[in-house]
Amino acid sequence: MTLQQKIFIAFLLLNLSNFAKALPANVDYEGMDKFLRDSDQKAPFAARKEFYYAFSNAQDMVVAGRLEQAKRAMTELHKIKTLNRYEESRVYLLDYWYQGKLGDKVKETEALTKLMPIGAGNVDSDAFIEAGIRLFKRQYNMQDYGSAIDTLSYLRKEPKSQAELDAIAPAVRKLDGIAHGTQDIAQQIKVDIKGKWNTKLLRPVFYLERINGEVHSFDFDCENQKSSMPYKPESMITIPASWGSCSVIINSIPDTTFHFVQLINNPSA
Repeated sequence: MTLQQKIFIAFLLLNLSNFAKALPANVDYEGMDKFLRDSDQKAPFAARKEFYYAFSNAQDMVVAGRLEQAKRAMTELHKIKTLNRYEESRVYLLDYWYQGKLGDKVKETEALTKLMPIGAGNVDSDAFIEAGIRLFKRQYNMQDYGSAIDTLSYLRKEPKSQAELDAIAPAVRKLDGIAHGTQDIAQQIKVDIKGKWNTKLLRPVFYLERINGEVHSFDFDCENQKSSMPYKPESMITIPASWGSCSVIINSIPDTTFHFVQLINNPSA
């Protein structure tokens, strides 16, 4: 059994034991129903009855490796409306493990990305740290430094993460320097096998140079705006302040490489 599997099983056992401990002794059905409604407003064990039963079923299927049944159970779990943060965090953590069993790295990363902003204090700390470190390393290795900096800040909300962060201290120091610095940022990038590379922008101006291959377009996903634009050679892109924080996907042919340069200011402005 791998360390990841051991952590997952420990999380599941702790989740169930904590839920049982949170219930009043000798509660009848109506009493439990009232407790679960009341707990919707309480931390950290704010799980409603509808959610708890759907989650338990999905969890059992994922743990047992019954992926077809797990798919149906996860679909039912996602149909529950207006989840609170406690419930959402558990759905995203279970999504992470489920997609990992399926071998879908893209959806696994999506689940991790959704988990990190709300997971601290809502899921078992060991499970949260394991998930966060996995996401951080993946983002760092892909040179998505903006997203890795966000993940680092979420991990630091969990004090027990410090030992894991100490083990990757050079990467942490590098990103802290970028996050708190005012220098321009230049990266040598190679797109993935689908011809894509994405990152959260850390500076308001960027351009591409030394392109080996072919770049087609940019897709922007910002706080206040979604937009796409074709790539124009030697163009310099300035993100309007009104767009808020932005991520960009660069679309190109596979194996394209380029220098990605982010600037504090547009030199031609």
